[in-house]
Amino acid sequence: MKHWINMTIISLWLGGFAFAAQAPSAPEIGVRIAFVDTLAVLQQTEEGRQEISRIEQLVTQKQQDLQSQSTELQQLRERFLSQGHALNPETRAEMQRSIEEKERHVR
Repeated sequence: MKHWINMTIISLWLGGFAFAAQAPSAPEIGVRIAFVDTLAVLQQTEEGRQEISRIEQLVTQKQQDLQSQSTELQQLRERFLSQGHALNPETRAEMQRSIEEKERHVR
């Protein structure tokens, strides 16, 4: 039985080589492969330039938002450090939660 399985596998394997040898090559069957330079398309078309501009504006806005949030977080930390000892426990805990929330948001 094992010998029969081995012979079957070898026959299929050799048959695959015979089929591959008879298969036409890519040019014979009319297959064409093309590549698109997407960067050139973006840079050289009006629509591409508009999209690049839109993305740059979005990135600039996000960077400004992040900078604003970072500044706000830094001010909150400084206020907490300077006033923290004088605050009642509830206000102190609320300020700590606010700082932690803003830190998570900025990350």
